[in-house]
This record gives sequence, structure tokens and C-alpha cells, in this order.
Amino acid sequence: MKSFCCKIAAILLTATFACGVGQCKSYKHANRIDPPNQSSSIGLNEQSPNPPATNASINPELPKLKDFSFTTLSGVQESLHSLSGKKIVLDFWCLYCPGYQSEISNLNRLADIFKGDTNVAFLLIAQDAKSDMEEYCKSHPIHCMIIPEGTDICNKIDIERFPTYIVVNSEGRVMQKEAGGLEKDFDDIIGKLKGSVASN
Repeated sequence: MKSFCCKIAAILLTATFACGVGQCKSYKHANRIDPPNQSSSIGLNEQSPNPPATNASINPELPKLKDFSFTTLSGVQESLHSLSGKKIVLDFWCLYCPGYQSEISNLNRLADIFKGDTNVAFLLIAQDAKSDMEEYCKSHPIHCMIIPEGTDICNKIDIERFPTYIVVNSEGRVMQKEAGGLEKDFDDIIGKLKGSVASN
């Protein structure tokens, strides 16, 4: 009788343990939050934490954006590396993304503020075909370099939402990256480009 009771207790203990393990796996899976990986979120050359915007020479941990080549709407072949030494605003955009027209308006405003400043560059990286962008620009002038068919660039640096902008300092390091458009951070971006924010 004693041996029979011991066997029953062992069976119940094994079943309870197996059930508990299954519940833990399910709970951990359902509630898992992966730590941020900047390398995957902004296509970085190096993995690093996301420090406050600051001077890259003082804080070399500011993440560096991967280089990429592109052809502008007018047929000029360039690369991000060819713009070294400049502060750059990259605006990732597509026709009919939310607020696409207001995004172009804000990008034009920024480009006009820095018109003639050879130390600042603006790139509109569109997902749309060259022919579609040529047609759009007939009625909507864009005051910066336009890169059509930019899907490969977005894939390379992990852009998933449109519009998204990135501000890069003169050493090619990312000072700011935000999805949702330029408008909400307009004055802050101006400050970074003018150097009034410590983020050269």
C-alpha cells in the first residue's frame, strides 16, 4: 500500500512540474520584450547605446550610419560617403504615406533656411518609381536632392515606417532618428544643423 501511494505521489509531482514549465514558457514568450538593438533599427556600422545628442568628437559612441550609393532623380550618381563633412537630413518618404504633402512642405522649408550653406545637405529618399516622382515634381517642386526607388536603401538601414527622418552630423554619426515626420521636431532639427545644440 505504501509503495502504491509513493507511485501516485510521484506521478502527480511530475505532472505538476511539467505543467508549470509549460506555463512559464508561454508566459515568457507572451511578455518578452527584446532589448533595443540600434544596429537593426538604424542600420549602423557599430552597435552602441543611444546617448543624448552630443559632439561626435567628444562622444564617439554616437552610432554611425551605413554608407550607401544612390542615383538622384536627375541621374547623378552619389554616395553618402561623398557627402562626408556635411550635416545631412535624410527624409524617407513615399507618395501617399500619411501627411506626404505636408512632409514635403516642411522639408522645403528646412532646405530654404539652409539654402547656400554648403555644410548642410538634404536628401529625400522616395520609395516610388522614377517616372512617378518626375510626374509628382511637375506640380510639387522639391528643393533638395531626390532619390527615387529607394527601397534598397531603406532595407539596408532598416527603415520601416514613412515618413521617417534621420539627422547625421559632419562625421556621419546619427544625432536623431524619428518616425512620423519633420514637423514636430522642426526647431530642434534647425538647432542641430546650426550647431546651437551640442551635436556637431
